[in-house]
Amino acid sequence: MTTRCSPEELALIRFYKNESDLSVRKIAQKVKKSPSTVYHTLMRMQDDQSCQSLTSRKRKGRPMKISEKQRRRVIRGIDHLRRTEGNFTARRLMQEATISEQEISVRTVQRFLNKKGYYYLQARKKGLITSKDMKLRTTFATKFKNCYEPEVWEKGIAFYLDGVNFAYKTNPLDQARAPTGRIYRKKSEGLDQFCTAKGKKVGTGGKLVKFIVEISHDCVVILCEQYEHMNGNLFASFVDKHFRDLFEKCKKNTRLWKQDGDPSQNCRLAQDAMKRANANLLKIPPRSPDLNPIENVFKSISEILRRQVIDKAISYESYEDFAARVKSTIESFSVDKINKIIESMKTRIPLITKRKKRLKY
Repeated sequence: MTTRCSPEELALIRFYKNESDLSVRKIAQKVKKSPSTVYHTLMRMQDDQSCQSLTSRKRKGRPMKISEKQRRRVIRGIDHLRRTEGNFTARRLMQEATISEQEISVRTVQRFLNKKGYYYLQARKKGLITSKDMKLRTTFATKFKNCYEPEVWEKGIAFYLDGVNFAYKTNPLDQARAPTGRIYRKKSEGLDQFCTAKGKKVGTGGKLVKFIVEISHDCVVILCEQYEHMNGNLFASFVDKHFRDLFEKCKKNTRLWKQDGDPSQNCRLAQDAMKRANANLLKIPPRSPDLNPIENVFKSISEILRRQVIDKAISYESYEDFAARVKSTIESFSVDKINKIIESMKTRIPLITKRKKRLKY
């Protein structure tokens, strides 16, 4: 078994071999090591030199057909098509970059995009957002940090309210297995502007099952009521009928509640009803579902419904059965999951002011 050499001994072995070209036995005598130790040390030195020569050797092969100028046009075309068209293919990107398929194939452009980190990935369903919306979100987050304590999400807000709808499909199994849209983006760009897909409320088609749902910290789903068409009169009567009982069920010493900016829920009739119920509204900026924890509950419920369809292989379901399944799933949602979602809000507000873009929630 060979012994290790110190740095001084390694330097001497290298010197005697390169300068004097002594034999292994004579070098071993000079450095006072066994011949086997010197031999294995020299072999390791030789392997290291060969590895360095291999890594430093310039790679040879067929040069890329796409020129440097064309590469720059392709990268610029990605940003332009995102803003103007949204979804696009590699062939459409070639047209934007004025590259003909006679000189360069689509596969060559795809390989170049992959090399630069762009892949044809699933678009995240986060909805569309404008630059004006981003400014409103940042302003809201800054004011919120100055006016409220971080514990307001669990203790200061009595309940969270929002309407939700789920699209009814006669064959839910096919819908559950259908792939979502894809776009060219980097893996780190999933939440960036122009990289997200439309939310589920846009272009769903078909008949919808609609519910008004309310959640609270440390409580089960405190209300789940089905409705047909939401308007100011309906919501005002809803407030008069339920709000006093809801504040009592939450058992929190506050009259603050939270919802989004739905016009029917913020009209004059609704505001008058809130005054009669002595309720204080905390309204979030438009197109900011990541600032409303109940939206995360709806996302989890939607995934539970999809998994139910796949696990039970539901190939047909009536509208009434679908509505009953949705209602039972909402009402049985875990309290621990609700608490975890609401408690995560403490970290979201600082992220908005810091990153100034969509959050992963």
